[in-house]
Amino acid sequence: MASSSTTTSSDKKPLLILINPACGSRKATEFHDLHLLPYLKTHLPHAVVRTETTTHENHAGELIREYIQSSSSATDSLDVILLSGDGTLHEIINIISTHVDSPLVQRTTHLNIALVPCGTANAMYHTLFSKSSNEQGDAHKWMLHSVHSLLQSRTSSSNLSALRFSLTTFTSPTTPTPSAPAPAPSPISSAVVVSTSLHAAILHRSEDLRASTPGLERFKIAAMESITRWYDARVVLRGTKVQRYCSGTRAFLDVPGGGEGKVIELEGPFAYFLSTTTCDRLEEEFVVAPLQSRIPAPPYGTKEFMDVVIVRPLRDPALQAKGKEAKEQFAKRLGDVLMAAYKQGAHVDMKYEEAGEEVVEYYRCSGWEWIPASTDEYAHLVCTDGAITRIPAGGKVECGTVLGSVNDTAKEVGTGPAVEFRVYH
Repeated sequence: MASSSTTTSSDKKPLLILINPACGSRKATEFHDLHLLPYLKTHLPHAVVRTETTTHENHAGELIREYIQSSSSATDSLDVILLSGDGTLHEIINIISTHVDSPLVQRTTHLNIALVPCGTANAMYHTLFSKSSNEQGDAHKWMLHSVHSLLQSRTSSSNLSALRFSLTTFTSPTTPTPSAPAPAPSPISSAVVVSTSLHAAILHRSEDLRASTPGLERFKIAAMESITRWYDARVVLRGTKVQRYCSGTRAFLDVPGGGEGKVIELEGPFAYFLSTTTCDRLEEEFVVAPLQSRIPAPPYGTKEFMDVVIVRPLRDPALQAKGKEAKEQFAKRLGDVLMAAYKQGAHVDMKYEEAGEEVVEYYRCSGWEWIPASTDEYAHLVCTDGAITRIPAGGKVECGTVLGSVNDTAKEVGTGPAVEFRVYH
């Protein structure tokens, strides 16, 4: 797409386009050819562009590293247009942050990403760009909002913000046992969601359904298969402040006993457990963490806060049954919670009629620990931006916030400085 005509200095800034042809409904290549390419030719006709198509897992991150390392000159930042879903963004973040080396950092310190939502759920994009009424029938225009912001940056100021991350670390038993001989998985950076319980079970099962049911319907099928399961674990919430949402005041209130150097412990079983540092929804209408946008978290000290959404069945005063019958009874309550999330996040204000307490425990803190019971196989599943990892037998998982960029992630896990990620919005 490079032109021999006279170019401006902004046109000379490198632009890398990455296409994941396998994501979502497999239409990323078609969208590039029919909509993105003509748009760029019209609005940035002299741009020096390189386009790459991914062929295997983690390929997008590898392509970015190779592109930076092969460039003829160093640059403070690299613009990337990413036609994919949240999973590919997750792969890029982790490849760059965990395989970074000194020459890479010296050549590029910022990756500026324009998202084109071609995945299944596109949680990050839906959080950044809600559809206006006049865009409901023009999906192509809506899908180019982030690219439009990138083009604006070539001539004027733009909306460009550092992505916020969670860092998830897995711990194995101090003394290896025959049932847990393998080392713990490597730390994982996440920009969208970290979860256990029902959400992780849904993602785990949905992968089996991807080939036969590639759209969002597979998540609903997986949910119906998993909704009667409870997850036996213990949770510890940490932070300079630990707060809980009160539907009566429509505000976060400090949890007694929480604070610097102290923790809040929650006993299971759990039906739902999910945290996010960035997204208020996991798909266009499923607004599971509405307070991310409704009541934005101010920074406390040096750490950003995350929102944690929890449902614990034994808090339900109407639950009289035991065993399988109790799980089937509570499944209706949990189904009502999930359906209310599709109503602009109304689930956060649902209350138990008998006790007047919120059904959903909605916390704001800087980190948590999940310690699964050794006997509960499904409580060992953890979802990080859609990828499933299993906690080692006898181990636990910790999730903490990372302020601003994977710079801090890399330092925490001992890999040195890394590239900062920013997104056009």
